[in-house]
Amino acid sequence: KIAKMAALLQNMVEGFTSEVAQLNNALVFRDFDIHEPTNANLLASVAKEVAVLEQALVSIKSYLDSEAEAIVQTKSLLETTELQKAKLEHMKENLPPRLPGPRSKEPLEKSEVTETKKSKSAPDKAKTKKKSKKDSKAELLSLIKKIEPVLVDEFKEVPKYIKGRLSREHVNTAADAIYEALKAKYTILGTTRAKLGDHQMSKYTAYKEAEDNSLQDTVFIVENDLRELTTFKLDSAGRASLTVLRHLGRIREHRGGGFVRYVPQ
Repeated sequence: KIAKMAALLQNMVEGFTSEVAQLNNALVFRDFDIHEPTNANLLASVAKEVAVLEQALVSIKSYLDSEAEAIVQTKSLLETTELQKAKLEHMKENLPPRLPGPRSKEPLEKSEVTETKKSKSAPDKAKTKKKSKKDSKAELLSLIKKIEPVLVDEFKEVPKYIKGRLSREHVNTAADAIYEALKAKYTILGTTRAKLGDHQMSKYTAYKEAEDNSLQDTVFIVENDLRELTTFKLDSAGRASLTVLRHLGRIREHRGGGFVRYVPQ
């Protein structure tokens, strides 16, 4: 578009130059007798050329005015774009480490899960019996999801006596630690025992000892899992973070057999 406008302007300038040249040639004869028919015709031609020139000048002026207006609009657009760019860069540099993701579907209640499994296995009980423990643990691994981060408004609603001087960041760090511990734990449980080393086998045994019949279709961790599988510290602040997560419904506690189990919701 710019090249087209430039070519149009160049044509106008060339036409203007040509008309000026003709006018200069005509002025050479300004001392001629205007009553002479030949000279009268020449002057009439000059007047016509001048009129054409004036019209060309009007067109050029109109074109230049429109271009000047376009330059002003372009400058305004450029300023707006630069301002928007600065805002986006500021947002990029100050993004929080955690952003809430899409809401996941509500999980089935345990009774619904049990009934669903029964209905699927009813036609062929033999296949149900043949289902390996590895497959069961692999299914549990697929159920592990990241715990939704605690948002600002949620954290403000937590009573002061529960959160004390805790920061929201520390609570979300605890949520991340639970997720990492769950992944590591059920990765080991989903591995064939023949492929486990001595260290992993000892973990496997500890995980089995912490299991409870009421949590067969549920993933969970205990405090020792957090210590061994993550760098999260279970000091007073760490325990308070778990309390906040429980208060907000991110996790629930299950006690029994000498274990305190943390179950993500």
